[in-house]
Amino acid sequence: MTTLTFTLTAELDGHHAADVADDLAIDADAGDLDQALTNVLRQHLRNVGDARDWRVVAAHVWPAGEEPTP
Repeated sequence: MTTLTFTLTAELDGHHAADVADDLAIDADAGDLDQALTNVLRQHLRNVGDARDWRVVAAHVWPAGEEPTP
């Protein structure tokens, strides 16, 4: 299995942006965004027509600074 680690940055704007950012951090910490990220990766690979032998086994989202250490 191969692991790819990358950084995702989301910029939010609006009157309640800070509150929404806090909620997203809570969701990420709880693992609620893991399946959404897995779906994004799968859909992207489908969209570019990648027919090689691959499968996304899992994806994990952590708030910045809370990533597990290897």
